[in-house]
Amino acid sequence: MSYIKRSRRNSRLLLIVLGIVILALIALILIRTGVISLGGDTEAQTTTTAMLTPVGTADNTPGAATVVPTPGTAMVTATVDTPIHNGPGENYEIIARLSAGQIAEVKGISRDGFWWQIVVPDGGGTKGWVNNTDVIAENIENVPIVDPEEQPTSEATSAPGTGAIVTAKTNVNIRSKPNVISEILGLLETGQKANVLGINDNRSWWYIKIPGTESDTGWVITDFVTAENTDNVPIVDEDGNPLPGQIPIPTPSPGTPTLTALANVNIRSGPGIGSEIIALLIQGQRAQVVGRNSDGSWWAINIPSADLGRGWVSADYVTTENTDEVPVIDG
Repeated sequence: MSYIKRSRRNSRLLLIVLGIVILALIALILIRTGVISLGGDTEAQTTTTAMLTPVGTADNTPGAATVVPTPGTAMVTATVDTPIHNGPGENYEIIARLSAGQIAEVKGISRDGFWWQIVVPDGGGTKGWVNNTDVIAENIENVPIVDPEEQPTSEATSAPGTGAIVTAKTNVNIRSKPNVISEILGLLETGQKANVLGINDNRSWWYIKIPGTESDTGWVITDFVTAENTDNVPIVDEDGNPLPGQIPIPTPSPGTPTLTALANVNIRSGPGIGSEIIALLIQGQRAQVVGRNSDGSWWAINIPSADLGRGWVSADYVTTENTDEVPVIDG
């Protein structure tokens, strides 16, 4: 009987020792993983950094660790997906991006106070610029003013045959057709420029070359861009092909004799409905008046690429200004 009691007592002792060993192993694992600190700090301090998608020359070495600024360092935290430019302005090249929540060290501020110069995370020491509206800044009391090292560049130049450029007033989708239900091919970002190749027949969409591509094209709605040098932009169909007989019509200079189409009106080679149709003046489109026929029922307008450098529209479908002194011209 006493033997049985001793056996039971020994079994309990073994279970207690085994439990102590297991608890000690668990504690050791927790200490090694940082869940338990022997220094008395009971709150684990972790920083989550989103993945950066570098563009261009930024170093994107696989496995490179994102450097988190030490406490007290001037820094910014992105509130949204934020482009990093190589200078303080939208016209500078985008070299990388900060994801929402990502942190970067601040090195300077632009003279206008709108842009922070930062160290590009995972960028091998590369510096870039972010707009202050897209980030939250901390510890920036002693940040110096920094002038840009690069000059602004644009991906757009005067396009052969048109010379026209559009600039995005806000981020605007580039679509495959001139309507809001067609496929989205890309994004024209705020301040980004693109070469214009044409415009649709009601002048609500620009047909452009997609920046950063060799020959890809698409459509952007006119409401969200500003346009320059559009005198020679042809009217094109949804595939970018010029409409039959369509030729560019220069926009008149301020103060010159001008007419404005009240409706879509044919432009003819001479002052009469029997003359050949050479182009179309779209409702609201303006043209420079260079003459009229003898009874004032037809106006001659400036079209450099047409025969004799002009075309004719019926006076019934246009309004005019500054035309009192225009000469009478034989068809």
